[in-house]
Amino acid sequence: MKITRFRNHAVTALIVLSLSISTIAQKSGTSVIDEKNVRSAIQFLAGDAMQGRGSGTIFERITAEYIGSQFMQFGLEPAGEAGWDGKPTFVQTVTNTRNSFDGSPMLKYGSTTIEHGKDMLVLRATGATASGTLQKIGMNDKPAAGSAVFVRLPADAPANATQGLMGMVTAGASLVLVEETAQYRTNWSNMAGRRISFTSTPKASAVIVVSKDAAAAISAMADGTQIEFGGKVASTQSQTWNAMGKITGSDPKLAAEVILLTSHLDHLGVRETATGADKIFNGADDDASGSVAVLEMARVLGAGKKPKRTVYFVCFGSEEAGGFGASWFVNNLPVAKDKLVANLEFEMIGRPDEKVKPEEL
Repeated sequence: MKITRFRNHAVTALIVLSLSISTIAQKSGTSVIDEKNVRSAIQFLAGDAMQGRGSGTIFERITAEYIGSQFMQFGLEPAGEAGWDGKPTFVQTVTNTRNSFDGSPMLKYGSTTIEHGKDMLVLRATGATASGTLQKIGMNDKPAAGSAVFVRLPADAPANATQGLMGMVTAGASLVLVEETAQYRTNWSNMAGRRISFTSTPKASAVIVVSKDAAAAISAMADGTQIEFGGKVASTQSQTWNAMGKITGSDPKLAAEVILLTSHLDHLGVRETATGADKIFNGADDDASGSVAVLEMARVLGAGKKPKRTVYFVCFGSEEAGGFGASWFVNNLPVAKDKLVANLEFEMIGRPDEKVKPEEL
């Protein structure tokens, strides 16, 4: 079992969160964050029996039903779809058309073609093909529109710089190529086994990690060199499940405003390509820890005096496959968009982060 420890840091974080949200909940009676509740839920969600809660699998659905049943037990109102009796439930079923590469996508530069899983890893893609002219820039430089930017991460770059790289796509790049780091190399075989899925957008793009050898070759090429990315695509329909509950606010005026407390409930499931005998990616930290945070907040707030504003508790499905559950929720909001006050999302709070002080969120 991988990543199964849930350290006291998480319990401390939840206690801090319960205190920080006290202005929302007012007094929560005698209910407090309890370590035994945290541990019991983590041990179930991240146990081998749940097979890593793979996106779109029956184990993800079981997870959603479990969290929904907990919401019911805590006294929340159902916010999901209608059940067999026509009454709302605590689970929302989402049907997706999933585009994924049928086989490994390729990257071509000059006379060289490299393949996902071998000399490159595709982190994100928003289309079957993308292309651009080479532009070598730094992390703080602005990419040219339609360019294929090549970036070498600085020594002090965050362990996972994917968010910053995605920002280059937003700024105009069609392709973002980054040289492998120690972290990417450590996870190379696991990431290579992932089927690359995407939601097509008007502006196709891709963010790609390339091996050191490929990086050296690309770095030696002249700016303006044409670089192309693509592969064959297969479309399939799949389902995912969001667990949803709410507490309607008590204040006649403020009840129309909504606070979201969210997480994602899925993980990577079982990967036969993983090294070693253990093929289950249990996901205690990512994101059973965040989902248990939402559960504990639901339990505490559900047991106390109703908050003035309405609070939605939502654990999204299929985040690891492309954020399908969250995307559906955003595009089909159960409330008016202008009434959303805040969304506090909990993810990977099960282990200390060296960049955050022990009792800070």
